Amino acid sequence: MRETEIIGQFFARDEAALTSVQSEYGAYCSTIARNILQDKEDVEECLNDTWLKAWNTIPPKRPQSLLTYLGRVTRNGAFNMVRDQNRQKRAGDQYTTSLDEIGELS
Repeated sequence: MRETEIIGQFFARDEAALTSVQSEYGAYCSTIARNILQDKEDVEECLNDTWLKAWNTIPPKRPQSLLTYLGRVTRNGAFNMVRDQNRQKRAGDQYTTSLDEIGELS
C-alpha cells in the first residue's frame, strides 16, 4: 500500500490504517527499537506506543515521509524507555540506602 493511501486512512480515522502501517513499516520500526532496547517485550511495547502516537498525531499533522516520521517516533520512544528504566534503577538504590540508615538508628 502506498504511503499517501495510509496517511489518507489515518485522516479518515479508519482503523485499517493501523494494520496497514504495521504490515508496511513494522519490520523497519522493530529493527530501530530492537537496536536500542534489546528486550523483546520492551520492543513490542515501544511499537504499540508508536502506533498509538501515530494514531493520535497524524490527523492534525501530515508527515512528508511516513517512514521517517514513524522511525523518529519509534527511536524517541525507545530512548525514553531506556531513560525511564535507568531512572528507576537509580531511585531504587536511594531507597535501599535510606532503609539501611533507618535500621542503624534502631
